[in-house]
Amino acid sequence: MYPERKYMYQHRFVESEGLVCVVGIAPLGRQMSLRFYEDGAVRFEHPCKVVGDNEQIVCAPLLQTGGGHTVTSDGDSFTVSPSISCPDCGTHGFVTVGVWRDV
Repeated sequence: MYPERKYMYQHRFVESEGLVCVVGIAPLGRQMSLRFYEDGAVRFEHPCKVVGDNEQIVCAPLLQTGGGHTVTSDGDSFTVSPSISCPDCGTHGFVTVGVWRDV
């Protein structure tokens, strides 16, 4: 069984309009997903760290889509290049045709 999950999100605010909403989620397997936001941001959600009494922190770092990461779609799945790396836990891998692949 998986540890209890705690969610940490770093939402950006749109001026006087409130929170930026998630408009799409692309599951990648292994409790990982890409999250697409209405402002064009893309985040990589994944189980990041286990802390305390078996509590799971879930993190969603922002992809650098304005000059770093490229997200492409074939209509059914997504590919991200180059690889994605979490600065907090060291998770590192590729999203290829909708599947997470460790480096």
